[in-house]
Amino acid sequence: MGHVSVGKLKVISFVLLFFLTVFSFGQKPVISVDVEFDEQSFKKIAESVVFDEVYESRKFKVLLQDALSELSKELVLQDLFSNQNIVLSDAQAVDGQLKVVVSNFDFYTTQTLNEYIENPVTGEYILTANGYVKIHAGERYSYDSSTSRYIQDSDGTYVRGYDGKYYSAYTFYSFVPHNKVYYVLKARVDYSLSAKDLKKTDSFDVFTQVAARDYIYDPYNNRMLSVQKSKNEVFGYFSTALAKKLRDELMATYKITGYVKSVRFPRTILDVGDKDGVKVDGTFKILAPDQKTELSELKVIRTGGDYSECEITYVKKGYSVKPGDVAVESNATFIFPLSLSISYRMGNTFNFDTSEVSLMIGLKKIDIHRDVTSYLNFGATFLAKDLTNSSGSNSLQPTFEVSGGFRLFGNGISIYGLGMVKLEDTAYVGLGLKFGILNIEAFTTLSFDKFLFGGGLLW
Repeated sequence: MGHVSVGKLKVISFVLLFFLTVFSFGQKPVISVDVEFDEQSFKKIAESVVFDEVYESRKFKVLLQDALSELSKELVLQDLFSNQNIVLSDAQAVDGQLKVVVSNFDFYTTQTLNEYIENPVTGEYILTANGYVKIHAGERYSYDSSTSRYIQDSDGTYVRGYDGKYYSAYTFYSFVPHNKVYYVLKARVDYSLSAKDLKKTDSFDVFTQVAARDYIYDPYNNRMLSVQKSKNEVFGYFSTALAKKLRDELMATYKITGYVKSVRFPRTILDVGDKDGVKVDGTFKILAPDQKTELSELKVIRTGGDYSECEITYVKKGYSVKPGDVAVESNATFIFPLSLSISYRMGNTFNFDTSEVSLMIGLKKIDIHRDVTSYLNFGATFLAKDLTNSSGSNSLQPTFEVSGGFRLFGNGISIYGLGMVKLEDTAYVGLGLKFGILNIEAFTTLSFDKFLFGGGLLW
């Protein structure tokens, strides 16, 4: 990476920030950003990168007048802007401030001994799960399935080790012991945000380790070449790590709010987009007036400057997404992918001694209302009398089974077609009635000579 002076980095960052300010719009909080850093030699780099990351989040409008005024004392901006005074007098009302304090900064070097170095041309070693293995360099093999043997092939992807084994390998190394030097940077970051109704104070640690002196191997001249980075370059990595962590901390502070512009089920268009900070794969939710009941969930699949196309991934039964609905940025609801059930069954003799308890776990598929449309379960069935037997678990003799259901129709109460195979018994078919997590089921053998009735809970 080439050396970039602090002055050039400041110019590039603030020019980018100026244009983002000119062309951004919307009701975002306007904040000033103050970065306090004891290491004055790195302060401007940290300020520039933090400014940049806060802008790129598109969550806030950052006031630049003070920053540009200070910068103008050090750099001639007339070459960058046609009228400096207009830029610096474009005053905006400030809603609040983001203050970032970097303390306990620790900057030192460390080194590690590396015995091997990557050498794709004449390397004689490969790295395996059991460590480095010496191979016959230059020999390639392919596997002949008809003879179950490895045959020499210049286009093969296998190599032969000195241990007589064959390995699939793409990266090769040479044994050249050397010391790799790292810059280690640590700091404590405390921040506070206060803007309109937004208030947040927190802290986090930043740790970055960057190779200060690395090596590459020149196989043609049989020597190592040293690659070094300047301290400013390394600190650029540290500042980027700091700013990205800060951005992640702030992302959830200000939630983007938009309106549904149009609906073509299962797609919908929102009136917020790139300029507002909307990201692909982000999530919006439509909430009831109580701001607690979730009516719909939308997943962003495409964004433009002032719009987002979303897929409706959930809608509450009985509700329809419509233009004018308010959508608020949120975390996606986690759907537990497993199906769990516990049920009690009795035979057609209705005898307690033959009744059974089934415990099952498996996979489920849900619809847009998050109702189970089908499931496949695996588990075991125990005789009820054995579970209540005082002699304990030694008397349990489980029967393993596989069962599944497919929803035939449903609206509040769902009807399922069922199938079940007991591995030590026989196959059954049946019907199930499900309301919420309550489940009632009835089975019969294919010869109709045995019946099972029962119910329980099905998630």
